[in-house]
Amino acid sequence: MSYTIKIDCNASGENSLSEQIVISKTTTNKELELTDYQNILQSLTATLTSFIEKGEIYEFNYIIKVIYQEEMVMDSIDGEMALFEKIVKHKELLEFINKYVNTAANGKYGKRIWEDSETPLGNGAMIALVETDKKYIKNYIDFLRTCDLDHEVSQWGDISDIINTYGYSSETSELAIARLMSCAGQHGKEQFEDFLENGLETYITENKKSFLTALIAETKYSLYYCNYYHNCLEAPKDDFINEVIESIEELVSILDKSDVDFYTKELIEMWEAHRVLK
Repeated sequence: MSYTIKIDCNASGENSLSEQIVISKTTTNKELELTDYQNILQSLTATLTSFIEKGEIYEFNYIIKVIYQEEMVMDSIDGEMALFEKIVKHKELLEFINKYVNTAANGKYGKRIWEDSETPLGNGAMIALVETDKKYIKNYIDFLRTCDLDHEVSQWGDISDIINTYGYSSETSELAIARLMSCAGQHGKEQFEDFLENGLETYITENKKSFLTALIAETKYSLYYCNYYHNCLEAPKDDFINEVIESIEELVSILDKSDVDFYTKELIEMWEAHRVLK
């Protein structure tokens, strides 16, 4: 018996592009296995890279079919979520998942490519990965930072689902802080207030030291990689402090004065360090 994997890829951008990938199955059964998924991921990443090199693209999608004897469709996978729910069961493929997700960040206007009009490419991969273990929340934060969060669709629900699944911990509190700063987008500040009302404020009170450490790390990232915060660094010291504090007023409003003073001291050190680097 002969089985073949066929992947029909389509991209939209400066030009409409399409390509069919054909992969011979390594076994004589229709079920996709580890090697098959690795070949699929590598082929999708290579094709996406090739499309990007031909011109800026903003959308990329595909349908995967397992074909018997060149004509009979035995199985079909349509969309990222359906594919990666299967792939993430194989821990050996993490490297290939990350490469695929990172490649999808290089779309038109320097933004992440979309799977469709509502879904950033890589979203299905990252959500499926995070559902397997909260240690991948850090990867999810990095992914969110490459998305166009000025045009949110599913992010509020995805982030809420992650926090509801794992509760508040060091990993999910880092996600909450990122949602307030580098991943604020359209609705981050509003969602952060929702977090505070539903358990985050209690978590902060009980884990103040580790939370402030995470806040400082997120602030440093935002100051150097987010345009709004980076521009703040160019302001006079007092204006800089006020702008940053005001930008996270939802959080500052529930902190003790000693915590705000500690954070302000860290901000001053960041501002001074930037002056030295200049």
